[in-house]
Amino acid sequence: MIKRRIDKIFIPVNPKMLDRIEWRSIVSQSFHSKHLVQQTLEKGQDAWKRIKKSPRKQQSYRDWQALIDAYEVGEELCESLAGKRQGGRYNRLLSAWLKSHGFDDIPSATRTYMRNVGKHQGDIEVWRSTKLTPEVRMKLNNPKTVWQHYERWRKWKKD
Repeated sequence: MIKRRIDKIFIPVNPKMLDRIEWRSIVSQSFHSKHLVQQTLEKGQDAWKRIKKSPRKQQSYRDWQALIDAYEVGEELCESLAGKRQGGRYNRLLSAWLKSHGFDDIPSATRTYMRNVGKHQGDIEVWRSTKLTPEVRMKLNNPKTVWQHYERWRKWKKD
């Protein structure tokens, strides 16, 4: 997706100081294509605003994809700063990143489904375009529904 450059950047571990992190400067120091990253984040923020306003059946799969892309940028950034994608430091950084970008009200379970859909995005796009009718595609927009149907299809395909 987006190539990143990992530098040694000092990030406070003290949770009280995490709200003072200058995420824009960290993005510009951490990613080669900082303008693309910034656009991805802005599209994700706009998409999240639209998703929150609309009923579930009227949500757009493209909006969810934009949000997933933005979330992946945040996870990648926090992973590069924490050194791994788990543990207290990573969780505190991710929490601060979510809050500073307006994503802190995304439920944890939804973020898990977003992560799963993001990891298998290419396969899911192929599955959606070749195995689903347009009517079904319109109904499968939320990461949870997409992931559950995709998993069912994968298990059925194996049998």
